[in-house]
Amino acid sequence: MLTKSVIVEQLYNLGIGKNDVMLIRADLGNIGCIEGGASGFIDALLDTVGEDRTIISLAFTKGSSFIKKPKIENASEISKKSYAGALPNAML
Repeated sequence: MLTKSVIVEQLYNLGIGKNDVMLIRADLGNIGCIEGGASGFIDALLDTVGEDRTIISLAFTKGSSFIKKPKIENASEISKKSYAGALPNAML
């Protein structure tokens, strides 16, 4: 099981550090068994980049589209689920 401290150490080893801006796409199932699940992974990300943190993930919802369609009210509404995976859903 990957603990928060192990994930933070591995992120630092990748060159990610305090006050970084991070765009992350991750298949949490391929990362392995994470203590705390997706929320535990997000906590490790937040600890890695620090107080002035910016973490971005793609979180496509049914209300968002790359092609022009009729406007759907509030595509980023919290109750909408992302079809991009567990990480964006946990971030939402």
